[in-house]
Amino acid sequence: MQNRMKALLREGKAVFSCTIRTPHPNLAEIAGLAGYECIMLDAEHGTISSDSLDAMILAVRATGATPIVRVPGVERTLVKQALDHGADGILFPHIASVEDARAAAEIVLRACAETGTGIKEWLSKVEERIPRSGSQTQRGFQDQRSICVRREGNADG
Repeated sequence: MQNRMKALLREGKAVFSCTIRTPHPNLAEIAGLAGYECIMLDAEHGTISSDSLDAMILAVRATGATPIVRVPGVERTLVKQALDHGADGILFPHIASVEDARAAAEIVLRACAETGTGIKEWLSKVEERIPRSGSQTQRGFQDQRSICVRREGNADG
């Protein structure tokens, strides 16, 4: 499945997105059907938990939109769960330094590398097979996922 958000950005086009904070898959589906290319599921400000995240991501995917999960911070647990549920990207808020951005990327990379979770689960939902390193499937996987950071504040506080 193609990541609509990344495809549009590669073409230099605008991406219309919305944020959903309420943990209900119907809202996620309605947003996708309304034409938004990217739906950000806000697990920081809203009450979205891992329990509701799975159904919401499936609802977004059913519309062809790109599901992105905004996590509360640079913390591994919800990132790993969002990736396991099939999110196409993670948005890390409160990034104030290069070190914060590196820590965020490291969490995603580690979650994807763990045996039995992360990349294997993510890929099985999208492509139903585990790619070999360097394969077309592996390159396709890397092309479709996003790690986003939001600079908020500065390194001095």
